[in-house]
Amino acid sequence: MSYVCFECGSRYEEFSRFCPICLQFDSFLSEPKGGKVFFQQRERRVLTAKELARKKVAGKIIEGFEFLGELPSKWTILLWGSPGAGKTTFALRLSAALGEKTLFCASEQGYSDSLSKILVDWEIRTDRILISDARNLRELRQDIEEFLPSLLVVDSVNVLGGTLTVDKNIWIVQSTKDGRFRGEQTLAHDVDVMLKIDRERIEITKNRFGDTKEVFYG
Repeated sequence: MSYVCFECGSRYEEFSRFCPICLQFDSFLSEPKGGKVFFQQRERRVLTAKELARKKVAGKIIEGFEFLGELPSKWTILLWGSPGAGKTTFALRLSAALGEKTLFCASEQGYSDSLSKILVDWEIRTDRILISDARNLRELRQDIEEFLPSLLVVDSVNVLGGTLTVDKNIWIVQSTKDGRFRGEQTLAHDVDVMLKIDRERIEITKNRFGDTKEVFYG
């Protein structure tokens, strides 16, 4: 077994707490068999709050979804609510409004009549939204690698047993019978926006790009 300094990439046959090349302590990792340890040196500096506040964040307001705020180039939105509340419809309408290459993982409904009805009722007829019936993360990963979407919708995370991510993500999560969030609480911590869907009423409980409030959406 060999050891690699993740600060400078130096390799040694014996473990040491000190790297004599870059003069760093506790920077060694065991190199996996047949694998690599990647390292990257970078220039660092400390910013003042005034400097960071001047940094311009390029955001985009999506027409019809202005209540979400200015969404940057990368984000994750979580939708949750009871069955029939409109989570799938909301996700498809947002995907269509965004207009980017989308992979919609319909692990819960598959190619069902109800999913077709949503597309027909809301006149969502676009080649930019690809519908996948992936039933596990391996199949979903294959679809992502093949089609390279900029937006990934997972409907639902509970049925799929987890989720993967691209630049933009919409995660749909089920609720329990008594109306509570169903799933790992880490999901709520990892997302930028969290919406509770109840037909036309949407409760924005978390929003890094705008307000947290209740809105009516028809």
